Amino acid sequence: MIEIRVFIDGENQSCLQDKIERAYLSEWASFYEKRLGPIRFLPAQNVKLSQNIAEFPEKLASIMNIRNPDILYTLSSSMEIIAGIEITDHSPDGSNADKRYPFLWASAQENVHGFIICPHSKQRPQRNPLKNAQINRFPFRHASRNYKILSMIGADIFHPIQQIVPVRELQAEDVLLPGNLSELVPSVDRIGSYLAHITASKIDPIYAEIGRSAVKEFLVMLKVLAEECMRTTKRVEPSSLFIDQKFNRWIFLYNSRPDSGHWERGEGQFDSIDGRIMFALDEIKFLPDSEKPKNVELWLPQMVFDHPWIKEQISNNYGSKRFRNLMKVLHDSLKVRFAEELSAYDWEILRNNPSLVLERSDWANGIFDLHQYYKEENIDQVATFGEYGLSHSIVEQIIKVLQTPRLYYATYRGYSSNWYEELKNELLKIDMDDSVVLLPRIPKVLIETLINFKGKLMAAEDCGKAELMALRQIYKYKKSMGQ
Repeated sequence: MIEIRVFIDGENQSCLQDKIERAYLSEWASFYEKRLGPIRFLPAQNVKLSQNIAEFPEKLASIMNIRNPDILYTLSSSMEIIAGIEITDHSPDGSNADKRYPFLWASAQENVHGFIICPHSKQRPQRNPLKNAQINRFPFRHASRNYKILSMIGADIFHPIQQIVPVRELQAEDVLLPGNLSELVPSVDRIGSYLAHITASKIDPIYAEIGRSAVKEFLVMLKVLAEECMRTTKRVEPSSLFIDQKFNRWIFLYNSRPDSGHWERGEGQFDSIDGRIMFALDEIKFLPDSEKPKNVELWLPQMVFDHPWIKEQISNNYGSKRFRNLMKVLHDSLKVRFAEELSAYDWEILRNNPSLVLERSDWANGIFDLHQYYKEENIDQVATFGEYGLSHSIVEQIIKVLQTPRLYYATYRGYSSNWYEELKNELLKIDMDDSVVLLPRIPKVLIETLINFKGKLMAAEDCGKAELMALRQIYKYKKSMGQ
């Protein structure tokens, strides 16, 4: 009896797991059971439960440091990984594909099979009935990557592959597939069948020859699928990428806002940017040497290294996997540059390319008297509004900030045109000894010449967690009041 150990991310997995495993068992019975005996799946182990950590194969632990798969199969006898699978029914646009790419990147680093399964097309909710519904399709960039990897497979057709595969079970019925994709998009059964052959090849390579034709057919199917996915869409580069020809560098931008609730969002911070950069680093490998960039950089033009959330992440060994990926995992391939590290030339790039710094409109550029949004008698209410587990200590600190008699928020961004002159002129209107002006988006290096201001200017490096959380609380409160 061949036993397969199953690891899952969370308590319950999609019914797709059952389909994968039924196809796995059926293919095994047809090709290998008479020679190797039957196989069975052991009860799934939840990777989020601490008591199971000791059971993890070393390679699984390494992959999980970067991104958890939803399902992972190993041989029970040797704990060798057969394959990992991540499942998503989210809209298959570039952002969602990039968000999950770290699992494929980690699988490639550990030289194991990895699959992400998703829909090919999905209709986005349309709030405006006068507009046509937007259909998101499997991105050209990822289909092209699939094709390149499959084209590199030589005689060793059992060599580990990492693929994002649209599957029929996740495809919404109300979306018509373009071209020949209605016939080409496979069922997850095909992946389950493939895993049976991979399992046999790991037990003894001699048995791999039995399933060689079936494996070859599977790989050809994936390649034809990738070609059709490419044919029915077009390449769209991520809007967050800028190629700087002058210094031969690829620049990615993440416009994280310092007061946007990092402690609320947790893992939601740096959403998909780590996968986008991993994807780019992998694409660079396919380029001729003459076209490869000298450096790959990530700029954070509204964040300083001394931002309290950043400092907490570093001191706590990176609770956010995405931030850890950027700072630690990709350290040798990626230079992360915070706002205070950007040069005058860098700021000019951002000013000349406003599409790089798109952000949701929360606060416009300007100086705001924060006391217009709350009064002395409701400070406690503002400090705890929408409370999401704030400690008593931090609430007290927020209240202390809110009690500042003349408290202002300067929302200027260093990449905005004429921001410095506007800030300088606005400061003249509030130039009093007891004025406190928070500038959490501007590093000290950019405002060193404003030393004649009588009040207190708190640049990004000076704003602590209490100041940032106070801004967050004020924003939520004023929004609830329709301000």
